[in-house]
Amino acid sequence: MKTKLHRRQGNILFTTLLLLLGTAAMVGVTLNVTSSTSKLVSRSGDVARAEAAAEGALEYAYALWLKRIKGAPITTAEANAGLVPPVFDGVEYAKQGHKLRIDALDEYGVPMISGTIPPRVTGRVPGYEGWSGQTFTYVAQARMQVDDQTVIGVKRLFQYTEVPLFQSMFFFQHDLELYRPAAMVLNGLVHSNSDIYFATDPSSGVVTVGDNVTHSGNYYEKEPASAWTWTDGYKKNWTPSGPTWATGKTSQLHQVPAIQPMGSAPEQVFDTTDSNPNNDGFRELIEPADSSHEDTEAISTRRLINKAGLVITVSGNTGTVTVTAQHGAVVSSDAKTKIIQAISKIDSGIVSSSTNRNGVVTVVDVGLYDKRESTYVDIVDVDMGKLKTALDGVSNFNNVVYIHDTTAQNSQSPDPKAIRLKNGSVLPDAGLTVASQNPVYIQGDYNTGATGTTVPTNASNATSSSSPTKSGYERKPAAVIADAVMFLSNNWQDSNSKGALSTRTASNTTYNTAIISGFMPSTSSNYSGGANNFPRFLENWGSKRCTYYGSMVELFPSKIFTGEWDTGEIYSPPTRWWNFDKKFLNRPPPGSVDAIVLSRGPWSRF
Repeated sequence: MKTKLHRRQGNILFTTLLLLLGTAAMVGVTLNVTSSTSKLVSRSGDVARAEAAAEGALEYAYALWLKRIKGAPITTAEANAGLVPPVFDGVEYAKQGHKLRIDALDEYGVPMISGTIPPRVTGRVPGYEGWSGQTFTYVAQARMQVDDQTVIGVKRLFQYTEVPLFQSMFFFQHDLELYRPAAMVLNGLVHSNSDIYFATDPSSGVVTVGDNVTHSGNYYEKEPASAWTWTDGYKKNWTPSGPTWATGKTSQLHQVPAIQPMGSAPEQVFDTTDSNPNNDGFRELIEPADSSHEDTEAISTRRLINKAGLVITVSGNTGTVTVTAQHGAVVSSDAKTKIIQAISKIDSGIVSSSTNRNGVVTVVDVGLYDKRESTYVDIVDVDMGKLKTALDGVSNFNNVVYIHDTTAQNSQSPDPKAIRLKNGSVLPDAGLTVASQNPVYIQGDYNTGATGTTVPTNASNATSSSSPTKSGYERKPAAVIADAVMFLSNNWQDSNSKGALSTRTASNTTYNTAIISGFMPSTSSNYSGGANNFPRFLENWGSKRCTYYGSMVELFPSKIFTGEWDTGEIYSPPTRWWNFDKKFLNRPPPGSVDAIVLSRGPWSRF
């Protein structure tokens, strides 16, 4: 019995020892796993801290880059000037390599020498469907470490893209409105840096949108928010609806950040509260700078008067003409004489009155009366045919002309001053941009190769808008940039300008040019006229056609021509055949105005 008892006790002891050994082994394994896990958790935390610090450093670099790149691309040296890497608790910059750096990249993504601006690379604008531009690319890099074992390198691309505004049918800085227009087909990109109101009435005409529409504000299919009123009941008894979308509203309509036409941050450039008259808004583009005040680089480099190869100044009631060449243009004495001969001035209004023997007073009116402005207008007439001949003799010319009438509007010269382009059917082969701080009238066919029914779109049997030039003439890249732009038909007569609407009968007319112009925004009492009335009319168009190929850009309210939109005795609208000029995508008008889009890609390790 003892032997069996001892054997049983021995087995129990052995089993207990085995259990203790097993438990100890498990505890050891557990301790090892716990230690390894703890190390992994600590390592993961170190990596996360290093990554967060590196990303923070890149954000700092981006903010500095934005500050430095206000109006134009910069070099690597300029990007890194004054760059002091920020400090982060528990993390330091790596001992090897650059702590924090911004490099300009070439077209292959290779960092460039410090004094070189990166090359332009043409391509799509990130985040803006359908838009293209010329991009300058930079890379920011930061290397951080928690210890010698945890070193993280992070990089991110910064891109500065110049976006030509003339690649859209409509580009509006303010609200873009189409309220109950006649039938229209919108081919070409449409963008507003504010809100878009598309309120169409199928009974008035179907509006078809053929391309992408982008907006930075909101999109509405109703009347504009200004709650303006009508006395003729025009906006009553119909239900607003949206346009017809060529491929579908979801695929064509996009909300995007603003596309800024004055550098990357216009709010840092403009200031209407200070005493400086040179930084008050986008209209600075068409104005000369006041020489007694500072003119910032972001604005001065974009002023049309500074970009022009020729500046033509007209002054005084008799129209003294001064011609100034810039940017290396060479104007011979013969060319200068021809330029002056292309310019004439009409001091509009009453020039004489007399009483005959029967007591009847005869009043002689001359010049142009603008029904919308309710005033005579002093006109500087530019014979574009003569001007073209003169410009053909100017060497090294960049094909941008700035022309303005600087005569003060006062009691001796009370009428507003404007420019009129006549006989402009044929433009220089390299194209032509005409800019002015004054309003500009375009009278008759423009950039068509001929006038009247010789232009297919003007012919009485025309059935489409696909032939806006005379056979054999290739329309040139052209733009007109002004305080306001008015279209006068081939049939316009100054002598009828003050008469009843019935005496101002238009004829079919074709205009092939981009436009940058001011407008009068909708108010509580009046509608702006919408994008369809952006170029202003003064005639009874009836069923006559206004054919247009180009791009329309609105950036500022008009300062000189501030008459509110209306029809009545001012005009009756044309049949609009309006088209975006696709040639602008490859050959924009000279001196084309660009907007700026800044973007940054996702960060990645290296």
